[in-house]
Amino acid sequence: MRSTHYTAALLVVGALALGPAPAPARAQEPTTSSEYIKRGNTRLGSGDYDGALADYTRAIELNPSSGVAYYNRGLALDRKKDDDGALAAYSRAIELNPSDTDSYTNRGNVRQRRLDIDGAIADYSRAIELNPQDPVPYNNRGNARRKGKDSDGAMADYARALELDPRYALVYDNRGDTQLERGDVDAAIADYTRAIELAPREAGYYFDRALAREQKSDAAGAIADYSKAIELDPRHVGAYNNRGNRRRDQGDVDGAIADYTRALEVNPRYALAYNNRGYARRVKGELDLALADYTRALEFDASYARAFDGRGDVRMLKGDLDGAIADYGRALAADSSYTTAYVDRGFARAAKGEHAAALADYGVALARQPRWPYYIEGRAWVQLGAHRGDSALADVRRFLDVAGAHHAHSHYAVLVGALALRVQNKSEEGVAFLNAWMPQTDTTAWPYPALRYLRHDIDAATLLALATNDDKMTEAHTYIGVDLAAAGRDAAALPHLQWVRSHGNKTYFEYPLALAELRRLERRVAPAVSKKP
Repeated sequence: MRSTHYTAALLVVGALALGPAPAPARAQEPTTSSEYIKRGNTRLGSGDYDGALADYTRAIELNPSSGVAYYNRGLALDRKKDDDGALAAYSRAIELNPSDTDSYTNRGNVRQRRLDIDGAIADYSRAIELNPQDPVPYNNRGNARRKGKDSDGAMADYARALELDPRYALVYDNRGDTQLERGDVDAAIADYTRAIELAPREAGYYFDRALAREQKSDAAGAIADYSKAIELDPRHVGAYNNRGNRRRDQGDVDGAIADYTRALEVNPRYALAYNNRGYARRVKGELDLALADYTRALEFDASYARAFDGRGDVRMLKGDLDGAIADYGRALAADSSYTTAYVDRGFARAAKGEHAAALADYGVALARQPRWPYYIEGRAWVQLGAHRGDSALADVRRFLDVAGAHHAHSHYAVLVGALALRVQNKSEEGVAFLNAWMPQTDTTAWPYPALRYLRHDIDAATLLALATNDDKMTEAHTYIGVDLAAAGRDAAALPHLQWVRSHGNKTYFEYPLALAELRRLERRVAPAVSKKP
């Protein structure tokens, strides 16, 4: 969708009156500059930019002082995305006709596209001086000011444009974009809605309102707007992609995959849609298809850090820890600021038993976002897997200080704290820790029963009976296994940890912990190998 308005000048020529003829007259080759301009305009309108450019060039050869020919040549070069050529043509048109506001406006557009914001604003301002009643340069100057981070100046320009033309739909849309950037989502939605009222067939306005509705967590409204954008423009790949995202979030994974697939039918090189379809297929458990989609995304964008990270997640789920770690490393090579890849690589390294490397990765993430609860929690789990009980407990206390007892993961932080004390043979302190924190958490939510198990209020069989799906079973078996191992009951602990290795959710923090504990137990219970004398 356009945010900047282009202006066009067409030469008006008189129609020729022709008498009757026995056969259709053959089109005559132009002979004058104005005739070449006229044919060039026709070719420009039909999308024949090369033909139009040839005609305008010939018009200039016949009349080097034709400002119209240079201006229209600028339009043709603009369509061909030849910014240097367009800039030169508009500049020459201005030299020949210094009062032509359209040349200033369109040269400003080229400068804005080249991020010459000051130059663009100067051109729009000159166009306004020449014709202060034209709303177009106000709209375009507003866009340039917005790009230059002058949102107040942009808002003033949009307001003036709307004073001059209250039905200028594009200005409402652009002002909506600015309102959204300023955090006033309701005002943005109001502006997009007004733009839609004035131009109900413009798909881009529905798309923009959908983006704003997403920020209001109005998934149904966003999906409705994306659907309307698709109805008006069946080739709008962004609308298909974004509707797919919202459908996925609503649990309609098949609908999401269908949307991503349709986007890729329209644009087979759309890396974002491959990435997103890969994620949806991963959610659906179609790991091989997900892996193929992430790989395809990377064929079209070799620096796509998120796709490397997503492919690493799939490899992790497939048990390919080395491949996952390599992909997370590639994500960081593509974008070292992508902190998520440090966390994911830390998780995979912990699953592999490389606790020092895992802690280093979490350390980078926490250096960047020291109060992000999930990073603190993640490191606490790694510390526990490494049997660094004091460090694990320190991270648990830090988590609870930052997030409090009512955070969605506070139960898990308390679990880690209790287990950290348990593996240090500090059982009484572990019970005291549970007694202090359990009353502050939600007693009706899972995994509260696991806290009761660690306090010995219920036994292992009861906890497992309350674990009603594989995700909860992953957690319950891990807690029971680590608890039994800490009590020296290795043989009893082994089946629980082995269950996690074979059936557990590989994305859960409990999975690397169970693997770490299992390695220790298997080393302890391995039969001694006798040496020959």
